[in-house]
Formats: sequence, structure tokens, C-alpha cells
Amino acid sequence: MSGVVLVTGGAGYIGSHVCKALAEAGHRPICLDTLEKGHDWAVRWGPFERGDIGDAACLEDVLSRHRPSAVLHLAGYIEVGESVSQPERYLHNNAAKSDVLIDAALRHGVDVLVFSSSCAVYGLPQTDLLAETHRIAPISPYAESKARVERALAARSARRIIPRPICCRSPPTPRSALAPTLPCWARTTRRPTARASATSCM
Repeated sequence: MSGVVLVTGGAGYIGSHVCKALAEAGHRPICLDTLEKGHDWAVRWGPFERGDIGDAACLEDVLSRHRPSAVLHLAGYIEVGESVSQPERYLHNNAAKSDVLIDAALRHGVDVLVFSSSCAVYGLPQTDLLAETHRIAPISPYAESKARVERALAARSARRIIPRPICCRSPPTPRSALAPTLPCWARTTRRPTARASATSCM
């Protein structure tokens, strides 16, 4: 992967660091963010485009002008507890809008699409160490929204209409895993170790 990279959610904490790392590696990160959760002062490593991943017209404009070879999709709501009280909001923002982004990226011939998923998609852990082969069984609307995007990418990859989707599953933070949905490890007798992983979404 080289050249121009579109980073959705690039004005957030993780997104801004991703943009910095890309720039330091010689790439040109394009930050796409609504600034609903992000900060304009965090955009320091490349051009900023204010817009929503669910806005097809915005995506058409951004992708046409910048012509990225890759998309790093980090945008989305992340609070598990909030997703329980507002499930439709999470499913719409995280899953439905991601479909719009994926389709737009495909229309513009993006070679690589990396999706920031979550170990929350595994649900209640069946083993001490969570492997990529662990069953996908989300137990919160947040996790379900992430799983839906993974399934969407896998389906497109199986039909060979998207070349290289990659899903990165990071361990949930204690803050994002608070009640009313208990963190996965709180429901087991032993706390499992979750490790960040990347899978081909297949």
C-alpha cells in the first residue's frame, strides 16, 4: 500500500495517530471526519475533508479529487453501553453508513480497505485466548454493528468484487465495555486475554 490513503475518523485519537504514522511512512493521509467526535486541531498530517461516510455525494467528491489507493475505515460510535440504549443509532451509523463507504470505494477502484473492528464481535469468550477463528457472536448493538460490516466485506470479497478487505479487531477498553452490558471477561471465571488481530474478513 502506498500513495494516497483515505482515513475515515482521522480527526479522532486513534485516527490522528494513524495519519501521523502514514505520513511518516511516506504516504499522504486524507482525513475524512464529521468532527462530531473528532477535533480539527488533531488534523496535522494531511488534507482535511469534513464529511460523513454515509453521504454518497461527499464520498464521490472526495474520492474523485484525491483518488486514494486505500481506505482505512476508523469512523464509528464506540460506546457499548450507549449502544444498548440507542441500538438503531449505532446500527445506522456504524453499519448502514459503512455500506455506503464500501460501495463508493469499490466504484473508485480502491485496492485495499482496512476496517477497524473490535474483539467485541466474539461475544462471550469460549477460550482464554481469543483467536481469529473464534465464533462471531456479538451480544451488544455495538458489536453487532461491527460484525455486520465484517460480513458485508466478507460477502463482497467472496464474490470477488472487493480485492483485499482487512478487519482489525482490537480488545475493548474497560471504559467502552461498561454496564449495562458487562465486559466479556466479567462473565467468565477466568479473565481471557484478548489480543489485537487482523483477519482477511473471510
